[in-house]
Amino acid sequence: WVETTTEENNNNNNNSEEPKAGSDEILLEDFSNPTNTWTALNDPVMGGKSTGSVVIEDGVAKFEGRVEIVPSLNAPGFITMVTGGYRTGDAKFPDVSSCDAFKVVLRSSSSYDGYRISFGHHHEPD
Repeated sequence: WVETTTEENNNNNNNSEEPKAGSDEILLEDFSNPTNTWTALNDPVMGGKSTGSVVIEDGVAKFEGRVEIVPSLNAPGFITMVTGGYRTGDAKFPDVSSCDAFKVVLRSSSSYDGYRISFGHHHEPD
């Protein structure tokens, strides 16, 4: 589940992983019936050797992979889970401009403190 919340809902959190009908949470993507096409994007430049994959099944997006050192840089490469853009077409998400918080429900099988979530759009919508 990926969702945003309004301040009122954020202050009255019921610790539920799934949004309830009639709540003021806005669900961005439901992986039991995804709106968007999701894929892995790995470090293809400068000899990157990292690998990653995205599989959506049983209502869960499973993103797995391995980050390797890029030999020419002697630095870690990257793996990402993405939607939208030249690989999958335009992504479609609801308007969340009324929200002031963001909640992500996820599970990891490894201990790592470097996870990042980012959003971007290279141009304004028409």
